[in-house]
Amino acid sequence: MESSVLGQWLTSFQEAVTTVAHALDESRPTHDYGPLPQAVRKATRLYAAATFPSSYGMVLEEAPTDEDELPLPEVASTESLLDRAMGTVLDITDRAEAGPGAIDAVIETALPLGGRVFNRLADLTEVLADSGTDVSLTWSSPYNGVRASRLGSRNAQRCRDALRAAQPEEHSERLAGRLVGGSVLRGTVEIETADRGVITARVDHEVTSLLSAYANRRITAEVLVSTVRSPHGGEHHSYVVLNLALHTS
Repeated sequence: MESSVLGQWLTSFQEAVTTVAHALDESRPTHDYGPLPQAVRKATRLYAAATFPSSYGMVLEEAPTDEDELPLPEVASTESLLDRAMGTVLDITDRAEAGPGAIDAVIETALPLGGRVFNRLADLTEVLADSGTDVSLTWSSPYNGVRASRLGSRNAQRCRDALRAAQPEEHSERLAGRLVGGSVLRGTVEIETADRGVITARVDHEVTSLLSAYANRRITAEVLVSTVRSPHGGEHHSYVVLNLALHTS
């Protein structure tokens, strides 16, 4: 492998992991265009630990723990933010290799993470597409075990082209429905509507308290809707709750 390709790949990979981690971080605002926080960059910084013989192999490790610094909040499962980000990146590479529906699957997975993640993933796949390089990834987590994925240059090119073309468009809407569920792990609630079925939306409030106050009650929600149209003509939507209140009429 040319050293320039390796350098571009490592830089793009680090930026993609950090940007995905920021999108998954429960402590960030739901709608945020500012710089990535230094705490997130430190928590997701990868170090080259060793190389091994193959086509080319490199071991990347989490940064060593600094006992003087407080860690970022972790989810209830004790899974670290870096582990969650790596799992999401591997989800996306798996979907890029998923056959005829790969592009729509990649867009569907990336859309809730925001436009900045679209751009970083496009940069990452562009390195493979332009160089004709295939990559195999294996991540070992103390919480989730070993996970492996592979992304070939041909599928990387299709993924890159789709991500470059399909940038999210945003608008706000008001929804009426019933709060029927939620996920503390993912920071989401489920709103059952009459015309769209059940919508899953991200929130920046504590999910347990929202469920305690509004579960199975009629609510009105102001939501930010992100829409992407895939190259095949399909539409994908992602929702973020901006405000939620009991339905009064």
